[in-house]
Amino acid sequence: MSNPTTLQIPLSAIKPVWRDDAAGTILVELPIAALREDNEPQTIDDIIAQARIDYARGDFKRFTSVDDLIHDLRT
Repeated sequence: MSNPTTLQIPLSAIKPVWRDDAAGTILVELPIAALREDNEPQTIDDIIAQARIDYARGDFKRFTSVDDLIHDLRT
């Protein structure tokens, strides 16, 4: 199990979407860019979580061969 981490979120980036008074909860929308600005990955868990966010956003490359991957890494 990984250790908990803290995220810094600028209040101006949070947009309320829905509120449930009975449960005492609120759903907010938060731009991914706002998380990236203030939160650089520090541990392997953070790096993996960031990679999952990138993948969900479609921010990744696909390679059909190892040679193509190596060429991209070297450029």
